[in-house]
Amino acid sequence: MKPIKLTMTAFGPYKHTEVVDFNQLEHHRLFVISGSTGAGKTTIFDAICFALFGEASGEERHEAKMLRSHFADDDVHTAVELEFQIHSRKYRVLRQIPHVKEGNKTATGERYELYEYKDGEESPCVERFKVTDVNQKIEAILGLTKDQFSQIVMLPQGEFRKLLTSETENKEEILRRIFKTHSYKQIAEKLREKKKAIQTTFEAQVREREIYMNQLKGLLPERDGSELIAILSEEHYNTHQVLTALNSEISFYEKEAARQLEVLNEADQAYHTAYEIYHTAKAINDRFILLDEKRKHQEELLQKEDIIKEKEQNLKLAELAANLEIYEKSTNDAKNDVIAKENILTKAKAAKAHAEKALHEAKAAYEIEEKKEEQREQLAKELNRLKEFLPIVEELDKKQKSVRKLERERDKFFIQLNGLIKQLQDEQQQKIELMNQIRPLEQSVELLPEKTDTLTKLREQSKGITTYINKREETKAAYNEAKALFETFNITKSSFDFLEKRWIEGQASFLALHLEAGSPCPVCGSTEHPEKAAHHTDIPTKEELDYKKQEKEEAENLYIAAKSKYETLKDQLQKLKEEVENENFNTDNIHEQYENLVARGKKLKKEVDQIQKGQEHLKKLKAVLEDLEKQLEQRTEQKAETEQSYHDAKSTYTTEAALLNQAVEKIPNELQSLDKLHGKIQQVEQQQKNFEQKWKEAQERYQKASETLLTMTANEDHVVNDLTEIKRKLEQIKAVFSDQLQKVGFSNEQSYNDAKMEKSLRQTLKEEVDHYYKRMSTTAEFIKELENELSGKEHRNLEQLQETVTMLKEKVEEAKEASQQTKHYYQEAEKLKQHLHDAGESLKDIEKELQVMDDLYNVVRGDNPKKISFERYLQIEFLEQIILAANERLKQLSNGQYYLIRSTRREKHGKQSGLGLDVYDAYTGQIRDVKSLSGGEKFNASLCLALGMADVIQSFEGGISIETMFIDEGFGSLDEESLHKAIDTLVELQQSGRMIGVISHVQELKQAMPAILDVQKTQEGYSRTRFIVK
Repeated sequence: MKPIKLTMTAFGPYKHTEVVDFNQLEHHRLFVISGSTGAGKTTIFDAICFALFGEASGEERHEAKMLRSHFADDDVHTAVELEFQIHSRKYRVLRQIPHVKEGNKTATGERYELYEYKDGEESPCVERFKVTDVNQKIEAILGLTKDQFSQIVMLPQGEFRKLLTSETENKEEILRRIFKTHSYKQIAEKLREKKKAIQTTFEAQVREREIYMNQLKGLLPERDGSELIAILSEEHYNTHQVLTALNSEISFYEKEAARQLEVLNEADQAYHTAYEIYHTAKAINDRFILLDEKRKHQEELLQKEDIIKEKEQNLKLAELAANLEIYEKSTNDAKNDVIAKENILTKAKAAKAHAEKALHEAKAAYEIEEKKEEQREQLAKELNRLKEFLPIVEELDKKQKSVRKLERERDKFFIQLNGLIKQLQDEQQQKIELMNQIRPLEQSVELLPEKTDTLTKLREQSKGITTYINKREETKAAYNEAKALFETFNITKSSFDFLEKRWIEGQASFLALHLEAGSPCPVCGSTEHPEKAAHHTDIPTKEELDYKKQEKEEAENLYIAAKSKYETLKDQLQKLKEEVENENFNTDNIHEQYENLVARGKKLKKEVDQIQKGQEHLKKLKAVLEDLEKQLEQRTEQKAETEQSYHDAKSTYTTEAALLNQAVEKIPNELQSLDKLHGKIQQVEQQQKNFEQKWKEAQERYQKASETLLTMTANEDHVVNDLTEIKRKLEQIKAVFSDQLQKVGFSNEQSYNDAKMEKSLRQTLKEEVDHYYKRMSTTAEFIKELENELSGKEHRNLEQLQETVTMLKEKVEEAKEASQQTKHYYQEAEKLKQHLHDAGESLKDIEKELQVMDDLYNVVRGDNPKKISFERYLQIEFLEQIILAANERLKQLSNGQYYLIRSTRREKHGKQSGLGLDVYDAYTGQIRDVKSLSGGEKFNASLCLALGMADVIQSFEGGISIETMFIDEGFGSLDEESLHKAIDTLVELQQSGRMIGVISHVQELKQAMPAILDVQKTQEGYSRTRFIVK
């Protein structure tokens, strides 16, 4: 990866958009980044790392929110854009951090972009610009994770030495992230979880077996000779003993259950025999009772025999009468016909009389209308006369409307003319008043530039003093904070030192506790132990010690950061003080001078505001004056035009009005209006129409009344003839009905009516009689059958039989309960036996599986004499390759004195081993810990390790191109010779095609570099950058 252009906006100390164009280096591949402390040199590394991975280069700045510039305006978003090249392909990545703007509740502005340049145009590298998709694509393009990038491309301040000097646990985590050996650690975690799960299952199975054992004690009753009860009463027993005794109990209850089942069967047989005898006797007794009930019922039926015979006779007469109903119906129908026809005759006579009256009235109306013929002719003549005036009056109406319109136009122009004259007078008065307001304002505005310049100068002085006062307070607060944090650090350091001393003493006492005479001491190797360390009971744990250590380191970091902040603020305060004093202010009584300055500024600001308001008012007044003058000019032109229009309209109206008066004199007064003429014509037409309509209606009414009278007379004659015929038929039907009554035995019509009965009533009566005779027959037959059935039998005593049945039923229940209880003991014992057997077999299998899993887990996690886990075994191979590549460069930098080797010693206190580093000193021929190297030697060794790691990763991850390396600090610890060799190494690296960027304050290094990226902090506190190419 090779950077081309870096663009930072509101990022770290960079307030505005800052562009670092690496193309300005031209052919140079080696440059130094220089600037004062806190200017933002490391921020450039952070920006590159953030653009690629969304995180800063150092672990202390991992949160994106910490990267936003404190100088940035609220409406500006923090963003980093990086254009970079891999092989011959160019890319552009953008990351914009969201933040909560003032007045908002949620963060906005989050944005991610990743493009590749193809044929001069940008092409998206992902389908959607989501942060996860962009991160995955970046790693795919680079072939490196963020951890790998931080170890071999960008070496942050203090970070890349960790691989050299850290403990095995820390190296293991570093190598895990770089070479992605997480899965092997996860294997160990999975095995641990699986072992724990199997252990839990094993313990649960043991508890389950114990539960079954405890259930046995309360399951079976105690009995003499029980082997199981005897074993369970002992203090200790095993599963085999319990199962053997349980088999004996099962055999006993199996035999006992068979015996009790035979007893139950015998009792049940006796019970069923007695039950059948009881129910047979009860059935005979019930039949005797039924026979008595039937005999009583027969007596009740015989008592109703006379009533039934009477009902039977009435039914016979009703059926004879029913056969004559047809003759009765014919007679009634004939009577109804006579009555109906007589009603029709009455109505026909009334209708004829009404028709005669209507004819008389119609004839009288006809004669009246016939006499009005002369009036109808007179109306026709009047109508013709009026219509002759119609075209003349229509023309006259048009002329009247035209004259009225001309009159309205004349009046309209007259009103407009008067209005314009009034408006001209008012506007001329307004112009005079505006001029009186404008003159004094123009004189006041002339003083504004001078007062504004004075106010600007006062504001700048006030701002400088305010900045100085605020910075002084901020510096004081920073000093107090640093002082308080230093005290906190001393307290935590003392606490840690005390706890560490106790822990070391405790470890010594722990070793002393296990020393035996003749056995070598694991610390000194001596077999004699004359003065063992005293035993301590309140030894702190390793976790407590680590926690205190972390607490101390956090307090130290906070103090260093606060101290750095205070020193930076102190420098800024001195610059501000000089600026204030250059303005002839004394900083000793700066507050008093500031108040005087503010008072002068407020007074002057008030005057300027007043003049500015007057200036704005003046602009408005001049604009109004200009508009008013234009309006006066337009109004004068409108007045002249309106005056001419008024005279023209007045002349035309006078001429047309005279012509109209001449035409009006030729027409009668009552017909001069077109509306009145139309009204008169409509009135005469309506009178003529009414006369004609009444004459026509009288003729039609007279003719219709004559025709109706003829129809009514013919209808009356027809109804009289029909009535005579119907009465003759009625007499014939009456004679036939009387003859039929005599034939069936009714003496007269009254006896016939008495015998009549409704059909439903006849049916009900018939059913009642039939039912009675049927019940008599059925009852007699049933009595006869019962007497035959009970012949030779007698009543039985049921109480004695019931007592016998109840007694035998109780014996059956007792036998059944005893049998079920014994069967229950047998079944429960069988079930527990199976449970105990299954639990025992399951425990054997689980115990075997637990042993295998425990052994496998111990192997993988490194619980072995060498304290090397499976993951660390693989990491050792990578570390060996890194050491081999690093020694190639370290040999040159140390003049062949030092070689790195992997330490084979076992760590103390049970710590994990295998990844420690030692250094072989060729001058002394001894091997020692790398921590014994000086600061410069450690820097050289760390640099070689980083370069060696880069070589290994490139060989391990095929296709990765590491064309860039950034190094933050470290050169200040080198002597002159070592520095020259380090520079030679960097030159050698850049000659191989790599771009090397170094952050350093070392003047000799800056002089040796062909290019410098200079980072300068402005007086306002934010920073700017520029390239200086030599």
